[in-house]
Amino acid sequence: MHCHSRRGADFLGGWAAKSAGIPAVLSRRVDNPEPGWIAELRYRPFQKVIAISENIASVLTKNGLDWSGLAVIRDAVDVDSINAEPKRGVLQEEFNIASMAFSIAVVAQLIPRKGHRFILDVLPGLCATYPFIKVVFFGAGDGEVELRALARKLGLSATVAFAGFRHDLDNYLAAFDLLVHPAEREGLGVAMLKGAAAGLPVIAFDVAGAKEAVLHGKTGVLIPPGDLTGLQIAIEVMIEEPEMRDEFGRAGRKRMQDDFSVKTMVESHIDLYKQIQNG
Repeated sequence: MHCHSRRGADFLGGWAAKSAGIPAVLSRRVDNPEPGWIAELRYRPFQKVIAISENIASVLTKNGLDWSGLAVIRDAVDVDSINAEPKRGVLQEEFNIASMAFSIAVVAQLIPRKGHRFILDVLPGLCATYPFIKVVFFGAGDGEVELRALARKLGLSATVAFAGFRHDLDNYLAAFDLLVHPAEREGLGVAMLKGAAAGLPVIAFDVAGAKEAVLHGKTGVLIPPGDLTGLQIAIEVMIEEPEMRDEFGRAGRKRMQDDFSVKTMVESHIDLYKQIQNG
């Protein structure tokens, strides 16, 4: 049995497998710290716990998980499934974004730790110089009402669009100019991987998960968490330097193909299953 954190699937699944005498592994996808006694109870039934990033592996060891029970298999993105050349005008059709606009995608749950408020805070200053900026928030969550209210308060209703959760994001993500991911904490950040796979430069806060998803100065820019000035300057540079954007985008897509491929991830899981089966 292969379980995934969280919402009880890890705890209940592990103990159900143990009671049935079935070997089980768990993929840990979040970097939330937890008391040692909870970690011991949660992970005891599993033959292996798979961390999807080095960051999550570090958190697990701090929670007391022995390295002999831990494996690191990075999450992956199917680069080939992401349309690298969306049809011209797709953003205007979907979001009423004119072709001359500088378009920014933010892909994350609408919850506080994902940091949407930070980009809202810097947008008034950016729009004063670059009135053609458009930002689309993809995702859903409990913070949507508050974020919409903040956008209205800051006079950004015509600048920011809330697109909700979209199953077809891979079809047009590459049509954007930039992906911004201002999360204050991140396990790995599949949104950043998808952005890179789509050929977009990525700006993110320099937190543990983002360090693995973004190569600073090569595929994007990492700035200190909560640094509004740094965030604004980084976006300004991306607007002013289209050649740099293209260079970062190409490097990011190649890195996803080389280091975060689905093939590598699948083969690593199969090897782990065989290892467990062979005792």
